[in-house]
Amino acid sequence: MHAKCAVVDQVNAFLTSANLTSAALDKNIEMGVHIQGGSVPLTIYQQFIGMIRAKEITLYAADRYLLKTTNEPAATPVAQLADNFEVGSEKLLSFQNTNLDVEEQRLFIALGNDEERPKINSIVLIRHENRWLVGKYAWSKQQDTEGGRVFYLVTVRGFGPKLQFEVEENNWESFRPRAVEINT
Repeated sequence: MHAKCAVVDQVNAFLTSANLTSAALDKNIEMGVHIQGGSVPLTIYQQFIGMIRAKEITLYAADRYLLKTTNEPAATPVAQLADNFEVGSEKLLSFQNTNLDVEEQRLFIALGNDEERPKINSIVLIRHENRWLVGKYAWSKQQDTEGGRVFYLVTVRGFGPKLQFEVEENNWESFRPRAVEINT
């Protein structure tokens, strides 16, 4: 494929014929288009995901091409993260994105009990049933129509199978994600 394309957050896309070389940028006549919103960025994103799943293309991994320096912080695998993630501390965490079959690294900050819950669809780290869950989360208040039981349905999705679990209403005030992604 000759065209170069970047899709950001499924809302912004950039298509160009230019290579990122001095000859292409300084001497050749090239053209590109930046698309914000609408269906085009999402359609391009979905095409890329389909091509990745079909193994027609592979994701770029900078660590395959760059030499590691000794002062780079090493990512902690989420599965090895201790339960006592210190409030306010920042940690670079790695986890498997089973949707794309790649290992992801993201920077998180630990939250305290007195902080507000992160916004819906924030990427969070939640401790549930003795394991860490990473993903975009949402919640909704539910009521059982027969027994009148009130609970919150928590959903974690985005990097693997969608997971849902219930938090009883009397436990809701103490329930919260343990960390939220720091958007740099």
